[in-house]
Amino acid sequence: MSDHQAFLLQKVQPAMTGLIDGSLSTLAPIFAVALATHEPHVAFYAGLATAIGAAISMAFSEGLSDTGEFTGRGNPFARGSITGAGTFLGGILHTLPFLIPRYRAAIISAIVVVGFELVTLAWLRWRYFEVSFLRALANTGDGDPAIANRVDRLHGRTRDCLCGLVLLVASVPAAAQYPTKTVRILAGFAPGGGVDITARFVSQKLAERWGKAVVVENRPGAAGNIATELVAKSAPDGYTLILAFSSHASNAALYPALPFDVTRDFSSITLVATAPVLIVASLSAPARNLAELIEYARSHPGAIKYASSGVGTPVHLGGELMMQLTGIRMTHIPYKGIAPAMTAMLAGETDITYAAVLSALQHLKSGRLRALAVASARRYPGLPEVPTTAEAGLKGFEIDYWYALLGPAGIPRAVVQQIQRDVSAIVNSAETRESLLAQGSIAVGGTPEELDALIRREYELWAKVVKAGGVKPE
Repeated sequence: MSDHQAFLLQKVQPAMTGLIDGSLSTLAPIFAVALATHEPHVAFYAGLATAIGAAISMAFSEGLSDTGEFTGRGNPFARGSITGAGTFLGGILHTLPFLIPRYRAAIISAIVVVGFELVTLAWLRWRYFEVSFLRALANTGDGDPAIANRVDRLHGRTRDCLCGLVLLVASVPAAAQYPTKTVRILAGFAPGGGVDITARFVSQKLAERWGKAVVVENRPGAAGNIATELVAKSAPDGYTLILAFSSHASNAALYPALPFDVTRDFSSITLVATAPVLIVASLSAPARNLAELIEYARSHPGAIKYASSGVGTPVHLGGELMMQLTGIRMTHIPYKGIAPAMTAMLAGETDITYAAVLSALQHLKSGRLRALAVASARRYPGLPEVPTTAEAGLKGFEIDYWYALLGPAGIPRAVVQQIQRDVSAIVNSAETRESLLAQGSIAVGGTPEELDALIRREYELWAKVVKAGGVKPE
């Protein structure tokens, strides 16, 4: 036996044996766990445990011959260690993608490992045992019997692994049949508000489109965090979603000890709509436009009282942002919800508030409140006479409220894409645009990546506002 053949037998072949055995040992368990539990992190730990167990098993078995005695060719401990290391590497290559999680990456890594092993062993047989490359690739045995037997065993494992991959890949497209049962959309606020109205509109349209029930469950409390936590901890199968409000981003800045991470624990699907924010003044307020209001507040520190729906709410943070941009000082008057805040405005108990169009529109049309500006980049189509904050002299104050559809982290990409496509088709229809506009919202749509960027941008903005204003939740 030549030196090259000995090296192949004692070093390369054990490593390749371990690599493919690691693939075979972990591939089926991790996909079985992933598909059964819809929990990629559980699949990761299952694959890791399997890879370790397989590595130990192969380290011992490769050092022994078929009869249970040491082979005598080289150091069996060294050969077994090499095989064990290869087994662990082969297993971990398919397990790591589930940390992200990425099912497709796990499949691709398995195919790459199997292909690498197949081509490499065929090349080694051709190079060192004078077997034609095509015959070696086809596994027609020639050459040294001691080597050919071991290589033939690996080719057999390769064929088994390829067959297993076909079955696994065939089982994954079940995601393409989504949905097969009722889909829940959680709303973190009480019925009747903007979140509830938008969630019910989207659920109705999706149910019509899918032919499956899509129900809205209201789980109000803790500024929407109760519903958000439930979704974060639910199975990532696409059957539990949340219609999130813009407080989804600001809450993360306000509550540092939340039991979830808004950027890591959710699958962004699509932005549904935005609700332009109006700076609204009571009839008794000492200003008829935004410039006069800012000037009055600057010369009378603390005299302007602004109403909010509670400490730490987007309305409260809107007032903080305006004070930080202008250097003025106003007095914050928190209420338990936007409805009592609007009642105080109508009674003249407070001077201004920051209200979604839906909350203020009827009072503006009746003449009981006055709109000073819309806090958007462009004017609201339903109130074309109201200037933007930039047009009114307050630059950098753009705080549209928004409604977005999210799910728990780890929803299969194909399911996310299907929901995103269907919701985008709904919100881009003329009927939806007119319906949402009548409710004070603007239909948007968009990609998961665009929603991710919006949430990060909003979090960074409100984190600065909370820190600068020393805002503390109640």
